[in-house]
Amino acid sequence: MGYGAATERASLMINQGVPWRKSGVVGANGNGSCMKAGPMGVTFARVEWETLRRVAVDQAFITHASSSCAGAAVAIASAARLALEPGSISIDRFLENISWMVRPVDAQVANKIEELKGWISLPIDQALPLVVQAGVACGDNTWANGAVISAGAVEAMLWALYAFLNNQNDYVGCVATAIEGGGDTDTTAAMAGSLCGAHVGLEGIPTAFTEKLNDKGEWKLEELLNLGNEVHSLILHNLPGYE
Repeated sequence: MGYGAATERASLMINQGVPWRKSGVVGANGNGSCMKAGPMGVTFARVEWETLRRVAVDQAFITHASSSCAGAAVAIASAARLALEPGSISIDRFLENISWMVRPVDAQVANKIEELKGWISLPIDQALPLVVQAGVACGDNTWANGAVISAGAVEAMLWALYAFLNNQNDYVGCVATAIEGGGDTDTTAAMAGSLCGAHVGLEGIPTAFTEKLNDKGEWKLEELLNLGNEVHSLILHNLPGYE
């Protein structure tokens, strides 16, 4: 539901027998590459940073075969892992560490993450056009004459970081800020929410939200948590390099 063209094309190619390493759409710039990267940072919290980078790039390239999309995915995965640390986050150091992770994948995207340090303190109406311009510089498309966050990977990633770093311990505020960027709000909010969720934990997410979780009205929170634990266990026992 709501999947993009690159994800649909990659899925069809895999279904036809194309290896996943060759299924990604070359030159794609959509946010589907980084939308699913948040859980990577939590799942791979104990591996070497280089392993996390490889995993984030690989999962991006399944659908989106471009360096900017892969860089955005590495950024979100790295941010989720860093967000696991308790206490107040040093914004400059946080973004510098993410930029360091992204630079071997896409130097231009890494530079935009560094620039975000100067925009975090700006109000939403001032930060928003700067984030959109940064995404466009990295190949993102624009929506509504650039007035909102498009479905481009880089600007969605940057806006998710902006939303989280301005609402580190406020899950509702983080998601609301992500939505206020407009455009592809469900994806941007999912990314921002994954970062804040990693930081505050399940207990930091309002029960009014978690009680409504469901998959087509059937699987609810307990079933979804069990599924997540099963997937994590499979990865833990089968991925080379896991500690």
